Amino acid sequence: MPDSFVYQVNTCYGLDLSASRLVVVKSTRRGGRVESSVVCDQPPGAVPADVLEAIRGDVAKGQAATAACMPSSESFVRWLQTPLASRAKARKVASSLLDIQLPFPLEECAHDIVRFREAADGKFDVLAVAARTQDIAARLAAFGQAGVEPMKLDHEALALWSQGLREIPAERNALRVIAFTGGAHSTLVVGRGAEFASAYSIRAGAAELGAANSEAARRFIQR
Repeated sequence: MPDSFVYQVNTCYGLDLSASRLVVVKSTRRGGRVESSVVCDQPPGAVPADVLEAIRGDVAKGQAATAACMPSSESFVRWLQTPLASRAKARKVASSLLDIQLPFPLEECAHDIVRFREAADGKFDVLAVAARTQDIAARLAAFGQAGVEPMKLDHEALALWSQGLREIPAERNALRVIAFTGGAHSTLVVGRGAEFASAYSIRAGAAELGAANSEAARRFIQR
């Protein structure tokens, strides 16, 4: 599906899937505002068929898009330093630099360069993302078994960072930490000002942490 299709619709279904929950949030842009509502928050397989059919119907008619994320624990994001002062040349060597950093062969991945920044010495750093193709396929298959199909599969940490900047604009040079607690894991995203820095995945989700004021949640925040 071409990117232009995704951005020409006013409605998007955000999909989040864990072993215990399928969460779908419907967001619609009306008059410059975005209104969101929870469509379902239930175990996979327990979602009413008419709910899933309505989602698929909106997509089939070109009235909505669907988007989901690759968890940070199943993907890679990192700033890479290049020895080059040309953005175009920095992009050309980025794959080789990424290959060295990855814990698995680059040939087994889907990868891209999503951002550039100019360092103090005039050379370019590149922000690289990657995920193993077998993990992507497994993630898409899991959504398919749950009855929904993402048209876009974003990187979780970068999606959290960009949405955080939309909701609360960045303060210049201020440290920012975004904490997301999912059903089976949590993700911490760190940056300064509007610049993404790094992300960390923690194998503790809502079930382990409990309520926001629980002792487990307090320990998690302190950590």
